[in-house]
Amino acid sequence: MPPTKIMLRRNNIFAVALISAVLIVVGHYFSILDVNGWFEQIPAWFFILLGVGLTLFVQKKLLYRKVLSESAAASQALELLRNDPTRIAKFKKYTGEKNVPFTGDEFRRWMKLVTEFTIDYYEHPEVYNVTTLEKPGFIYKKMPTEPPFEPEPFDNVMRDMYSIIMPGLTHWQHPRFHAYFAGGQSYPDIVAETLASAIATVNFCWDSAPAFTELEIVMVNWVGKVFNLPKEFLFDGDSETSPGGGSMQNAASDAILLAFLAARHKRITEVCGVIDIHCRDKEHRVLNKLVAYASTEAHSCVEKAALIALVHMRPVQADENFQMRGKDLEKQIQKDVERGNVPFFVLVTLGTTGTGAYDQLKEIIPVAKKYNLWIHIDGSYGGNAWCCEEFRYQTDGLKDVDSININLHKIFLHTSAATFFWARNQRIIKEAMTVDPAYLHARHHGSATDFRNWGIPLSRRAKCLKTWFILRTYGVRGMQEYIRRLTHLTTYFRKKLEQDPRVEIIGQQTFTLVCFRLKVENNNECNEMTKALCEYINHSQKLCITFAQSNGMSICRFSISHQLSLEKETDESYEILSELIDEFLQRSRVPQYSREILFKAGGGVVGSPIFTTQDTLRSTASYASLVPSRGHTPTRGQSPGPGSSSSRK
Repeated sequence: MPPTKIMLRRNNIFAVALISAVLIVVGHYFSILDVNGWFEQIPAWFFILLGVGLTLFVQKKLLYRKVLSESAAASQALELLRNDPTRIAKFKKYTGEKNVPFTGDEFRRWMKLVTEFTIDYYEHPEVYNVTTLEKPGFIYKKMPTEPPFEPEPFDNVMRDMYSIIMPGLTHWQHPRFHAYFAGGQSYPDIVAETLASAIATVNFCWDSAPAFTELEIVMVNWVGKVFNLPKEFLFDGDSETSPGGGSMQNAASDAILLAFLAARHKRITEVCGVIDIHCRDKEHRVLNKLVAYASTEAHSCVEKAALIALVHMRPVQADENFQMRGKDLEKQIQKDVERGNVPFFVLVTLGTTGTGAYDQLKEIIPVAKKYNLWIHIDGSYGGNAWCCEEFRYQTDGLKDVDSININLHKIFLHTSAATFFWARNQRIIKEAMTVDPAYLHARHHGSATDFRNWGIPLSRRAKCLKTWFILRTYGVRGMQEYIRRLTHLTTYFRKKLEQDPRVEIIGQQTFTLVCFRLKVENNNECNEMTKALCEYINHSQKLCITFAQSNGMSICRFSISHQLSLEKETDESYEILSELIDEFLQRSRVPQYSREILFKAGGGVVGSPIFTTQDTLRSTASYASLVPSRGHTPTRGQSPGPGSSSSRK
């Protein structure tokens, strides 16, 4: 709510009381003068109602305008943004205006409907089950095989949105959604996305979108300062001559691939010197020997980046705390050096997908420097918490790395996807990525930043608007409060699990993630039952969590990120989880339930694919499949506890 309205609403009660009192006193005065006693017959409640009416009138017509006028800059900006009807009338209508099948008034009505939809869904996503039991192909079967030849009414499209699309979704903004790292959602982000679509620029060079290019540069610095990144990674003065800098990427996968390609270019240039584009045999011989390193707990996009970059990927086994250690990294590097390979890159994960673990950066840096490795920090998840000073405890050494990425669509209220990428040496990034045809030369070619040289895509959306709107409307303090609240709720939930004799906690808590597994003596049986439990929970449509494998253990991941939830909603989620665990264990002990019944198809949202070959990085915590091959079938129609989606339908 705008501060002006907050202020006025706080004063409403006082204003009503004051005006009503004045009216009563005036009425009493006139009753003394009134010979006929007419004023004495007017009840006090009439003056109170009159006071309410006058208060609303004063607020609407006088006070609100006065408060707005107190900020001259804001008033002037609002006036400039408003279209002057007399000025618009001077412009001729476009000759092709009649060819557009929709009018501005129709669009205005559409947006009102969409706004109501957005608010309803934001406030009450629990009207839907958090997961769906639909099978692959269900939309294909419901949709016509051919697109409509004639236009349909917008209302028909929205009706199908409600009846076909929404029930078939996994609802990431649901208070019972505790899977993955939930994507952010906020009104400022939605508004910014709408404006980006309305303006419809393509933000690939300075000429194509001057203001958005400049805004992205500012946001790279703003966000870097929010996360307390070393100044070497920020733009300093002229964005083109600045040593460091950054850009917005579509996702962490794009940012990590960019780091791979830049590091590869750097090492090949160091070994081969200037590249001869007419004879690249020497370059290819070096490329065949390049080796990158990452923990077995790193995200699977690292493996994909290595495949695209045509380099070897060497997994480094994580320790008992799911962290990559410096000594283990050096052992793998030494083996590759003995084989005649060329180590060139190491990815350090600060907040792994599987368990939220932090690789030991302080141990890894001296090893990487010793062997001249490019050090990239994947802070997709953990980096968001660095806006709070108390959560920067494992960032010592960031000043010595080469590049960093952080996903603001994890726990920073951005809708997916919004990733920031920073580099200590932007020249290396642009040398690896620049292709410069004449038709892309800008008027200020060579003196202005062209973000097309910061990645593979040419077409780029103006995502910087999202960050600008969120930071302006929430402020850094608002984001800190949000992350601290989520961390508090996660600690609160973890304490409940620690007191539960049926499960054991896996790993340490990092911000918004808790991992657990069933307590079963036999490890193989524990792995099988924990995976089945995850499938059972998701099939219930009462909760949504994620399955992962770490260090050979099956685990259930429970992530807390719902913006409107507090302890009450967290208690409800735990009660639902507790009852589902009871149901699962009781069913597992009943002899007449065959394995075919217990492990039937369509278990819900779970995760990790099978391990890849030893030659590449093991995908221990990626989520390639939304529907597993097996799953328990929970009791349907039961309401496991307050707050469940089934009890609110």
